[in-house]
Formats: sequence, C-alpha cells, structure tokens
Amino acid sequence: MKSFLREDFYSIVKLFLNQIIIAIFALMISMATLSNRKLLLAVSIFSILFFLYLNYAQCWELGAKDKLKIDGGRMEKRPLKGLWLAVGANGPNFISALLIGIGAIIDTKFGQSMSMICDIISRFLNNMYFGVMNFLEYAIYRNASVSKAAEILNDTELTAESVKAITLINDPNYTIYSITQAIDVLESAGTPSSASSDALALLESAAHSPQIIENWWWFLVITIPSLLVGFAAYRFGVSNFRILSVFGINPSANTKK
Repeated sequence: MKSFLREDFYSIVKLFLNQIIIAIFALMISMATLSNRKLLLAVSIFSILFFLYLNYAQCWELGAKDKLKIDGGRMEKRPLKGLWLAVGANGPNFISALLIGIGAIIDTKFGQSMSMICDIISRFLNNMYFGVMNFLEYAIYRNASVSKAAEILNDTELTAESVKAITLINDPNYTIYSITQAIDVLESAGTPSSASSDALALLESAAHSPQIIENWWWFLVITIPSLLVGFAAYRFGVSNFRILSVFGINPSANTKK
C-alpha cells in the first residue's frame, strides 16, 4: 500500500483535481439553469460524462504506460490498479459521506455541526450530480402528487384561488416555492371543500417530500461510476484496447497518416 501511494499519489491527485474542476464548472452552469429543470438535467448529465471522460482518458494513459513496463519485465501486472486509483481519488468523498452519516447517528451538537460542514463539502464536490438528483427527486416524490392535485382542482368548481394554484403548479418548471405558494393560496380561500382538502394534502406531501441529496449514503452511491470507469479504463490501457476500435476506428493509425 505504501509503495502504491508513493508511486501513484500524483495520479490520484490529478484524478481528484478533475472532480474539483468539473464541480466548479457544474456549479457555475447550474446556477444559470436553476429555473429550467430539463436544462439543469442536461447540464448535469453533460458534466458527469465530461468528468468520467477525463478520468477515463487519464486512467487509460496510465494503463498504456504501464503496459510498456509490463512487456519489458520491469513491472508486474496489477489488474485492480485503476480501481485503487479511483478509490484513492474518491477518498475525500468517502470520508465526507461517512462523517455526515456518523454525525447524524450520534445526534449531538458536535455531530450535527460536523454533519452540516461535511454535507456542504460533499454537495460542492459532487455538484455535477445535482441536476440528476434534482430530477429524480421530482420524478419520484413530487410530480405524481402535484399532477394529481392539479387534476382534482380542475375537476372542481374553479375559484380565483384554485385557478391561481393551478397556474403555479402547472408550470413544467415548478419548484418547491411554487408548491408552497399554491398551498398558501388555497388555504387563504377559507373553509376548503373536500376536493380542495385532498389537493392540499397532496401538495403538502410533495412540499415535505425527502430530498435524495439529504441521504448521506447517496454520496457513496454516486462514486460508483468513477470507480467503474477507473477500473475499466486502466484495464483497457494495459490491453491497448480503444473503445473507438469497436467501431472500426483506429486513432493510432490515423495519427500516423
């Protein structure tokens, strides 16, 4: 382990820097697209793929360099090296996520403070996943309830309050703030009908639904793609296998020409 860290620490740091760079990029772009969930999702997916591509290219190159040493008898094969590189680069993610979980479990003032600080760190480091998590939260917890509430309100006698509430939640880019506004509007109407009460219950359920990003273990789950990419890319590099070759494209040959 010591020899691995001594020889490959620089490579691990470079992989981690890829994450920092993409996290900053995703943060800047996501701030400009918060009002449009579909665009936010597209930006998030692009950022994730770009991040994984950078890691793939780096691990493949490391594998290709090691192939020369292995062929020359100067190095033994290490099939899991790419995976261990990715594990090392994700070290801050693992530590931060586990501290969030520990802080939540011990539930003391110190634990809560530690959990909150680590949560902020994890959210920054994994900002490229924010759009995907945001989309999943709405798809899993909110969309069905909000759509049902709008359907109920549309099927009842329309009032000024119900029309305003429907307008707020029928926006394809509605937010939690839109839901809470709709709730306030319906509650301001006075004594609600049974249908309005049902719609209110659905909207309150959507407004108080859990957030995926608040589950500490989620920050462990989202490291899986980079671990798989690190493992596969290094193995491909050691085998001198290029994905483009599957489609009959040989970058090396093209470069020679």
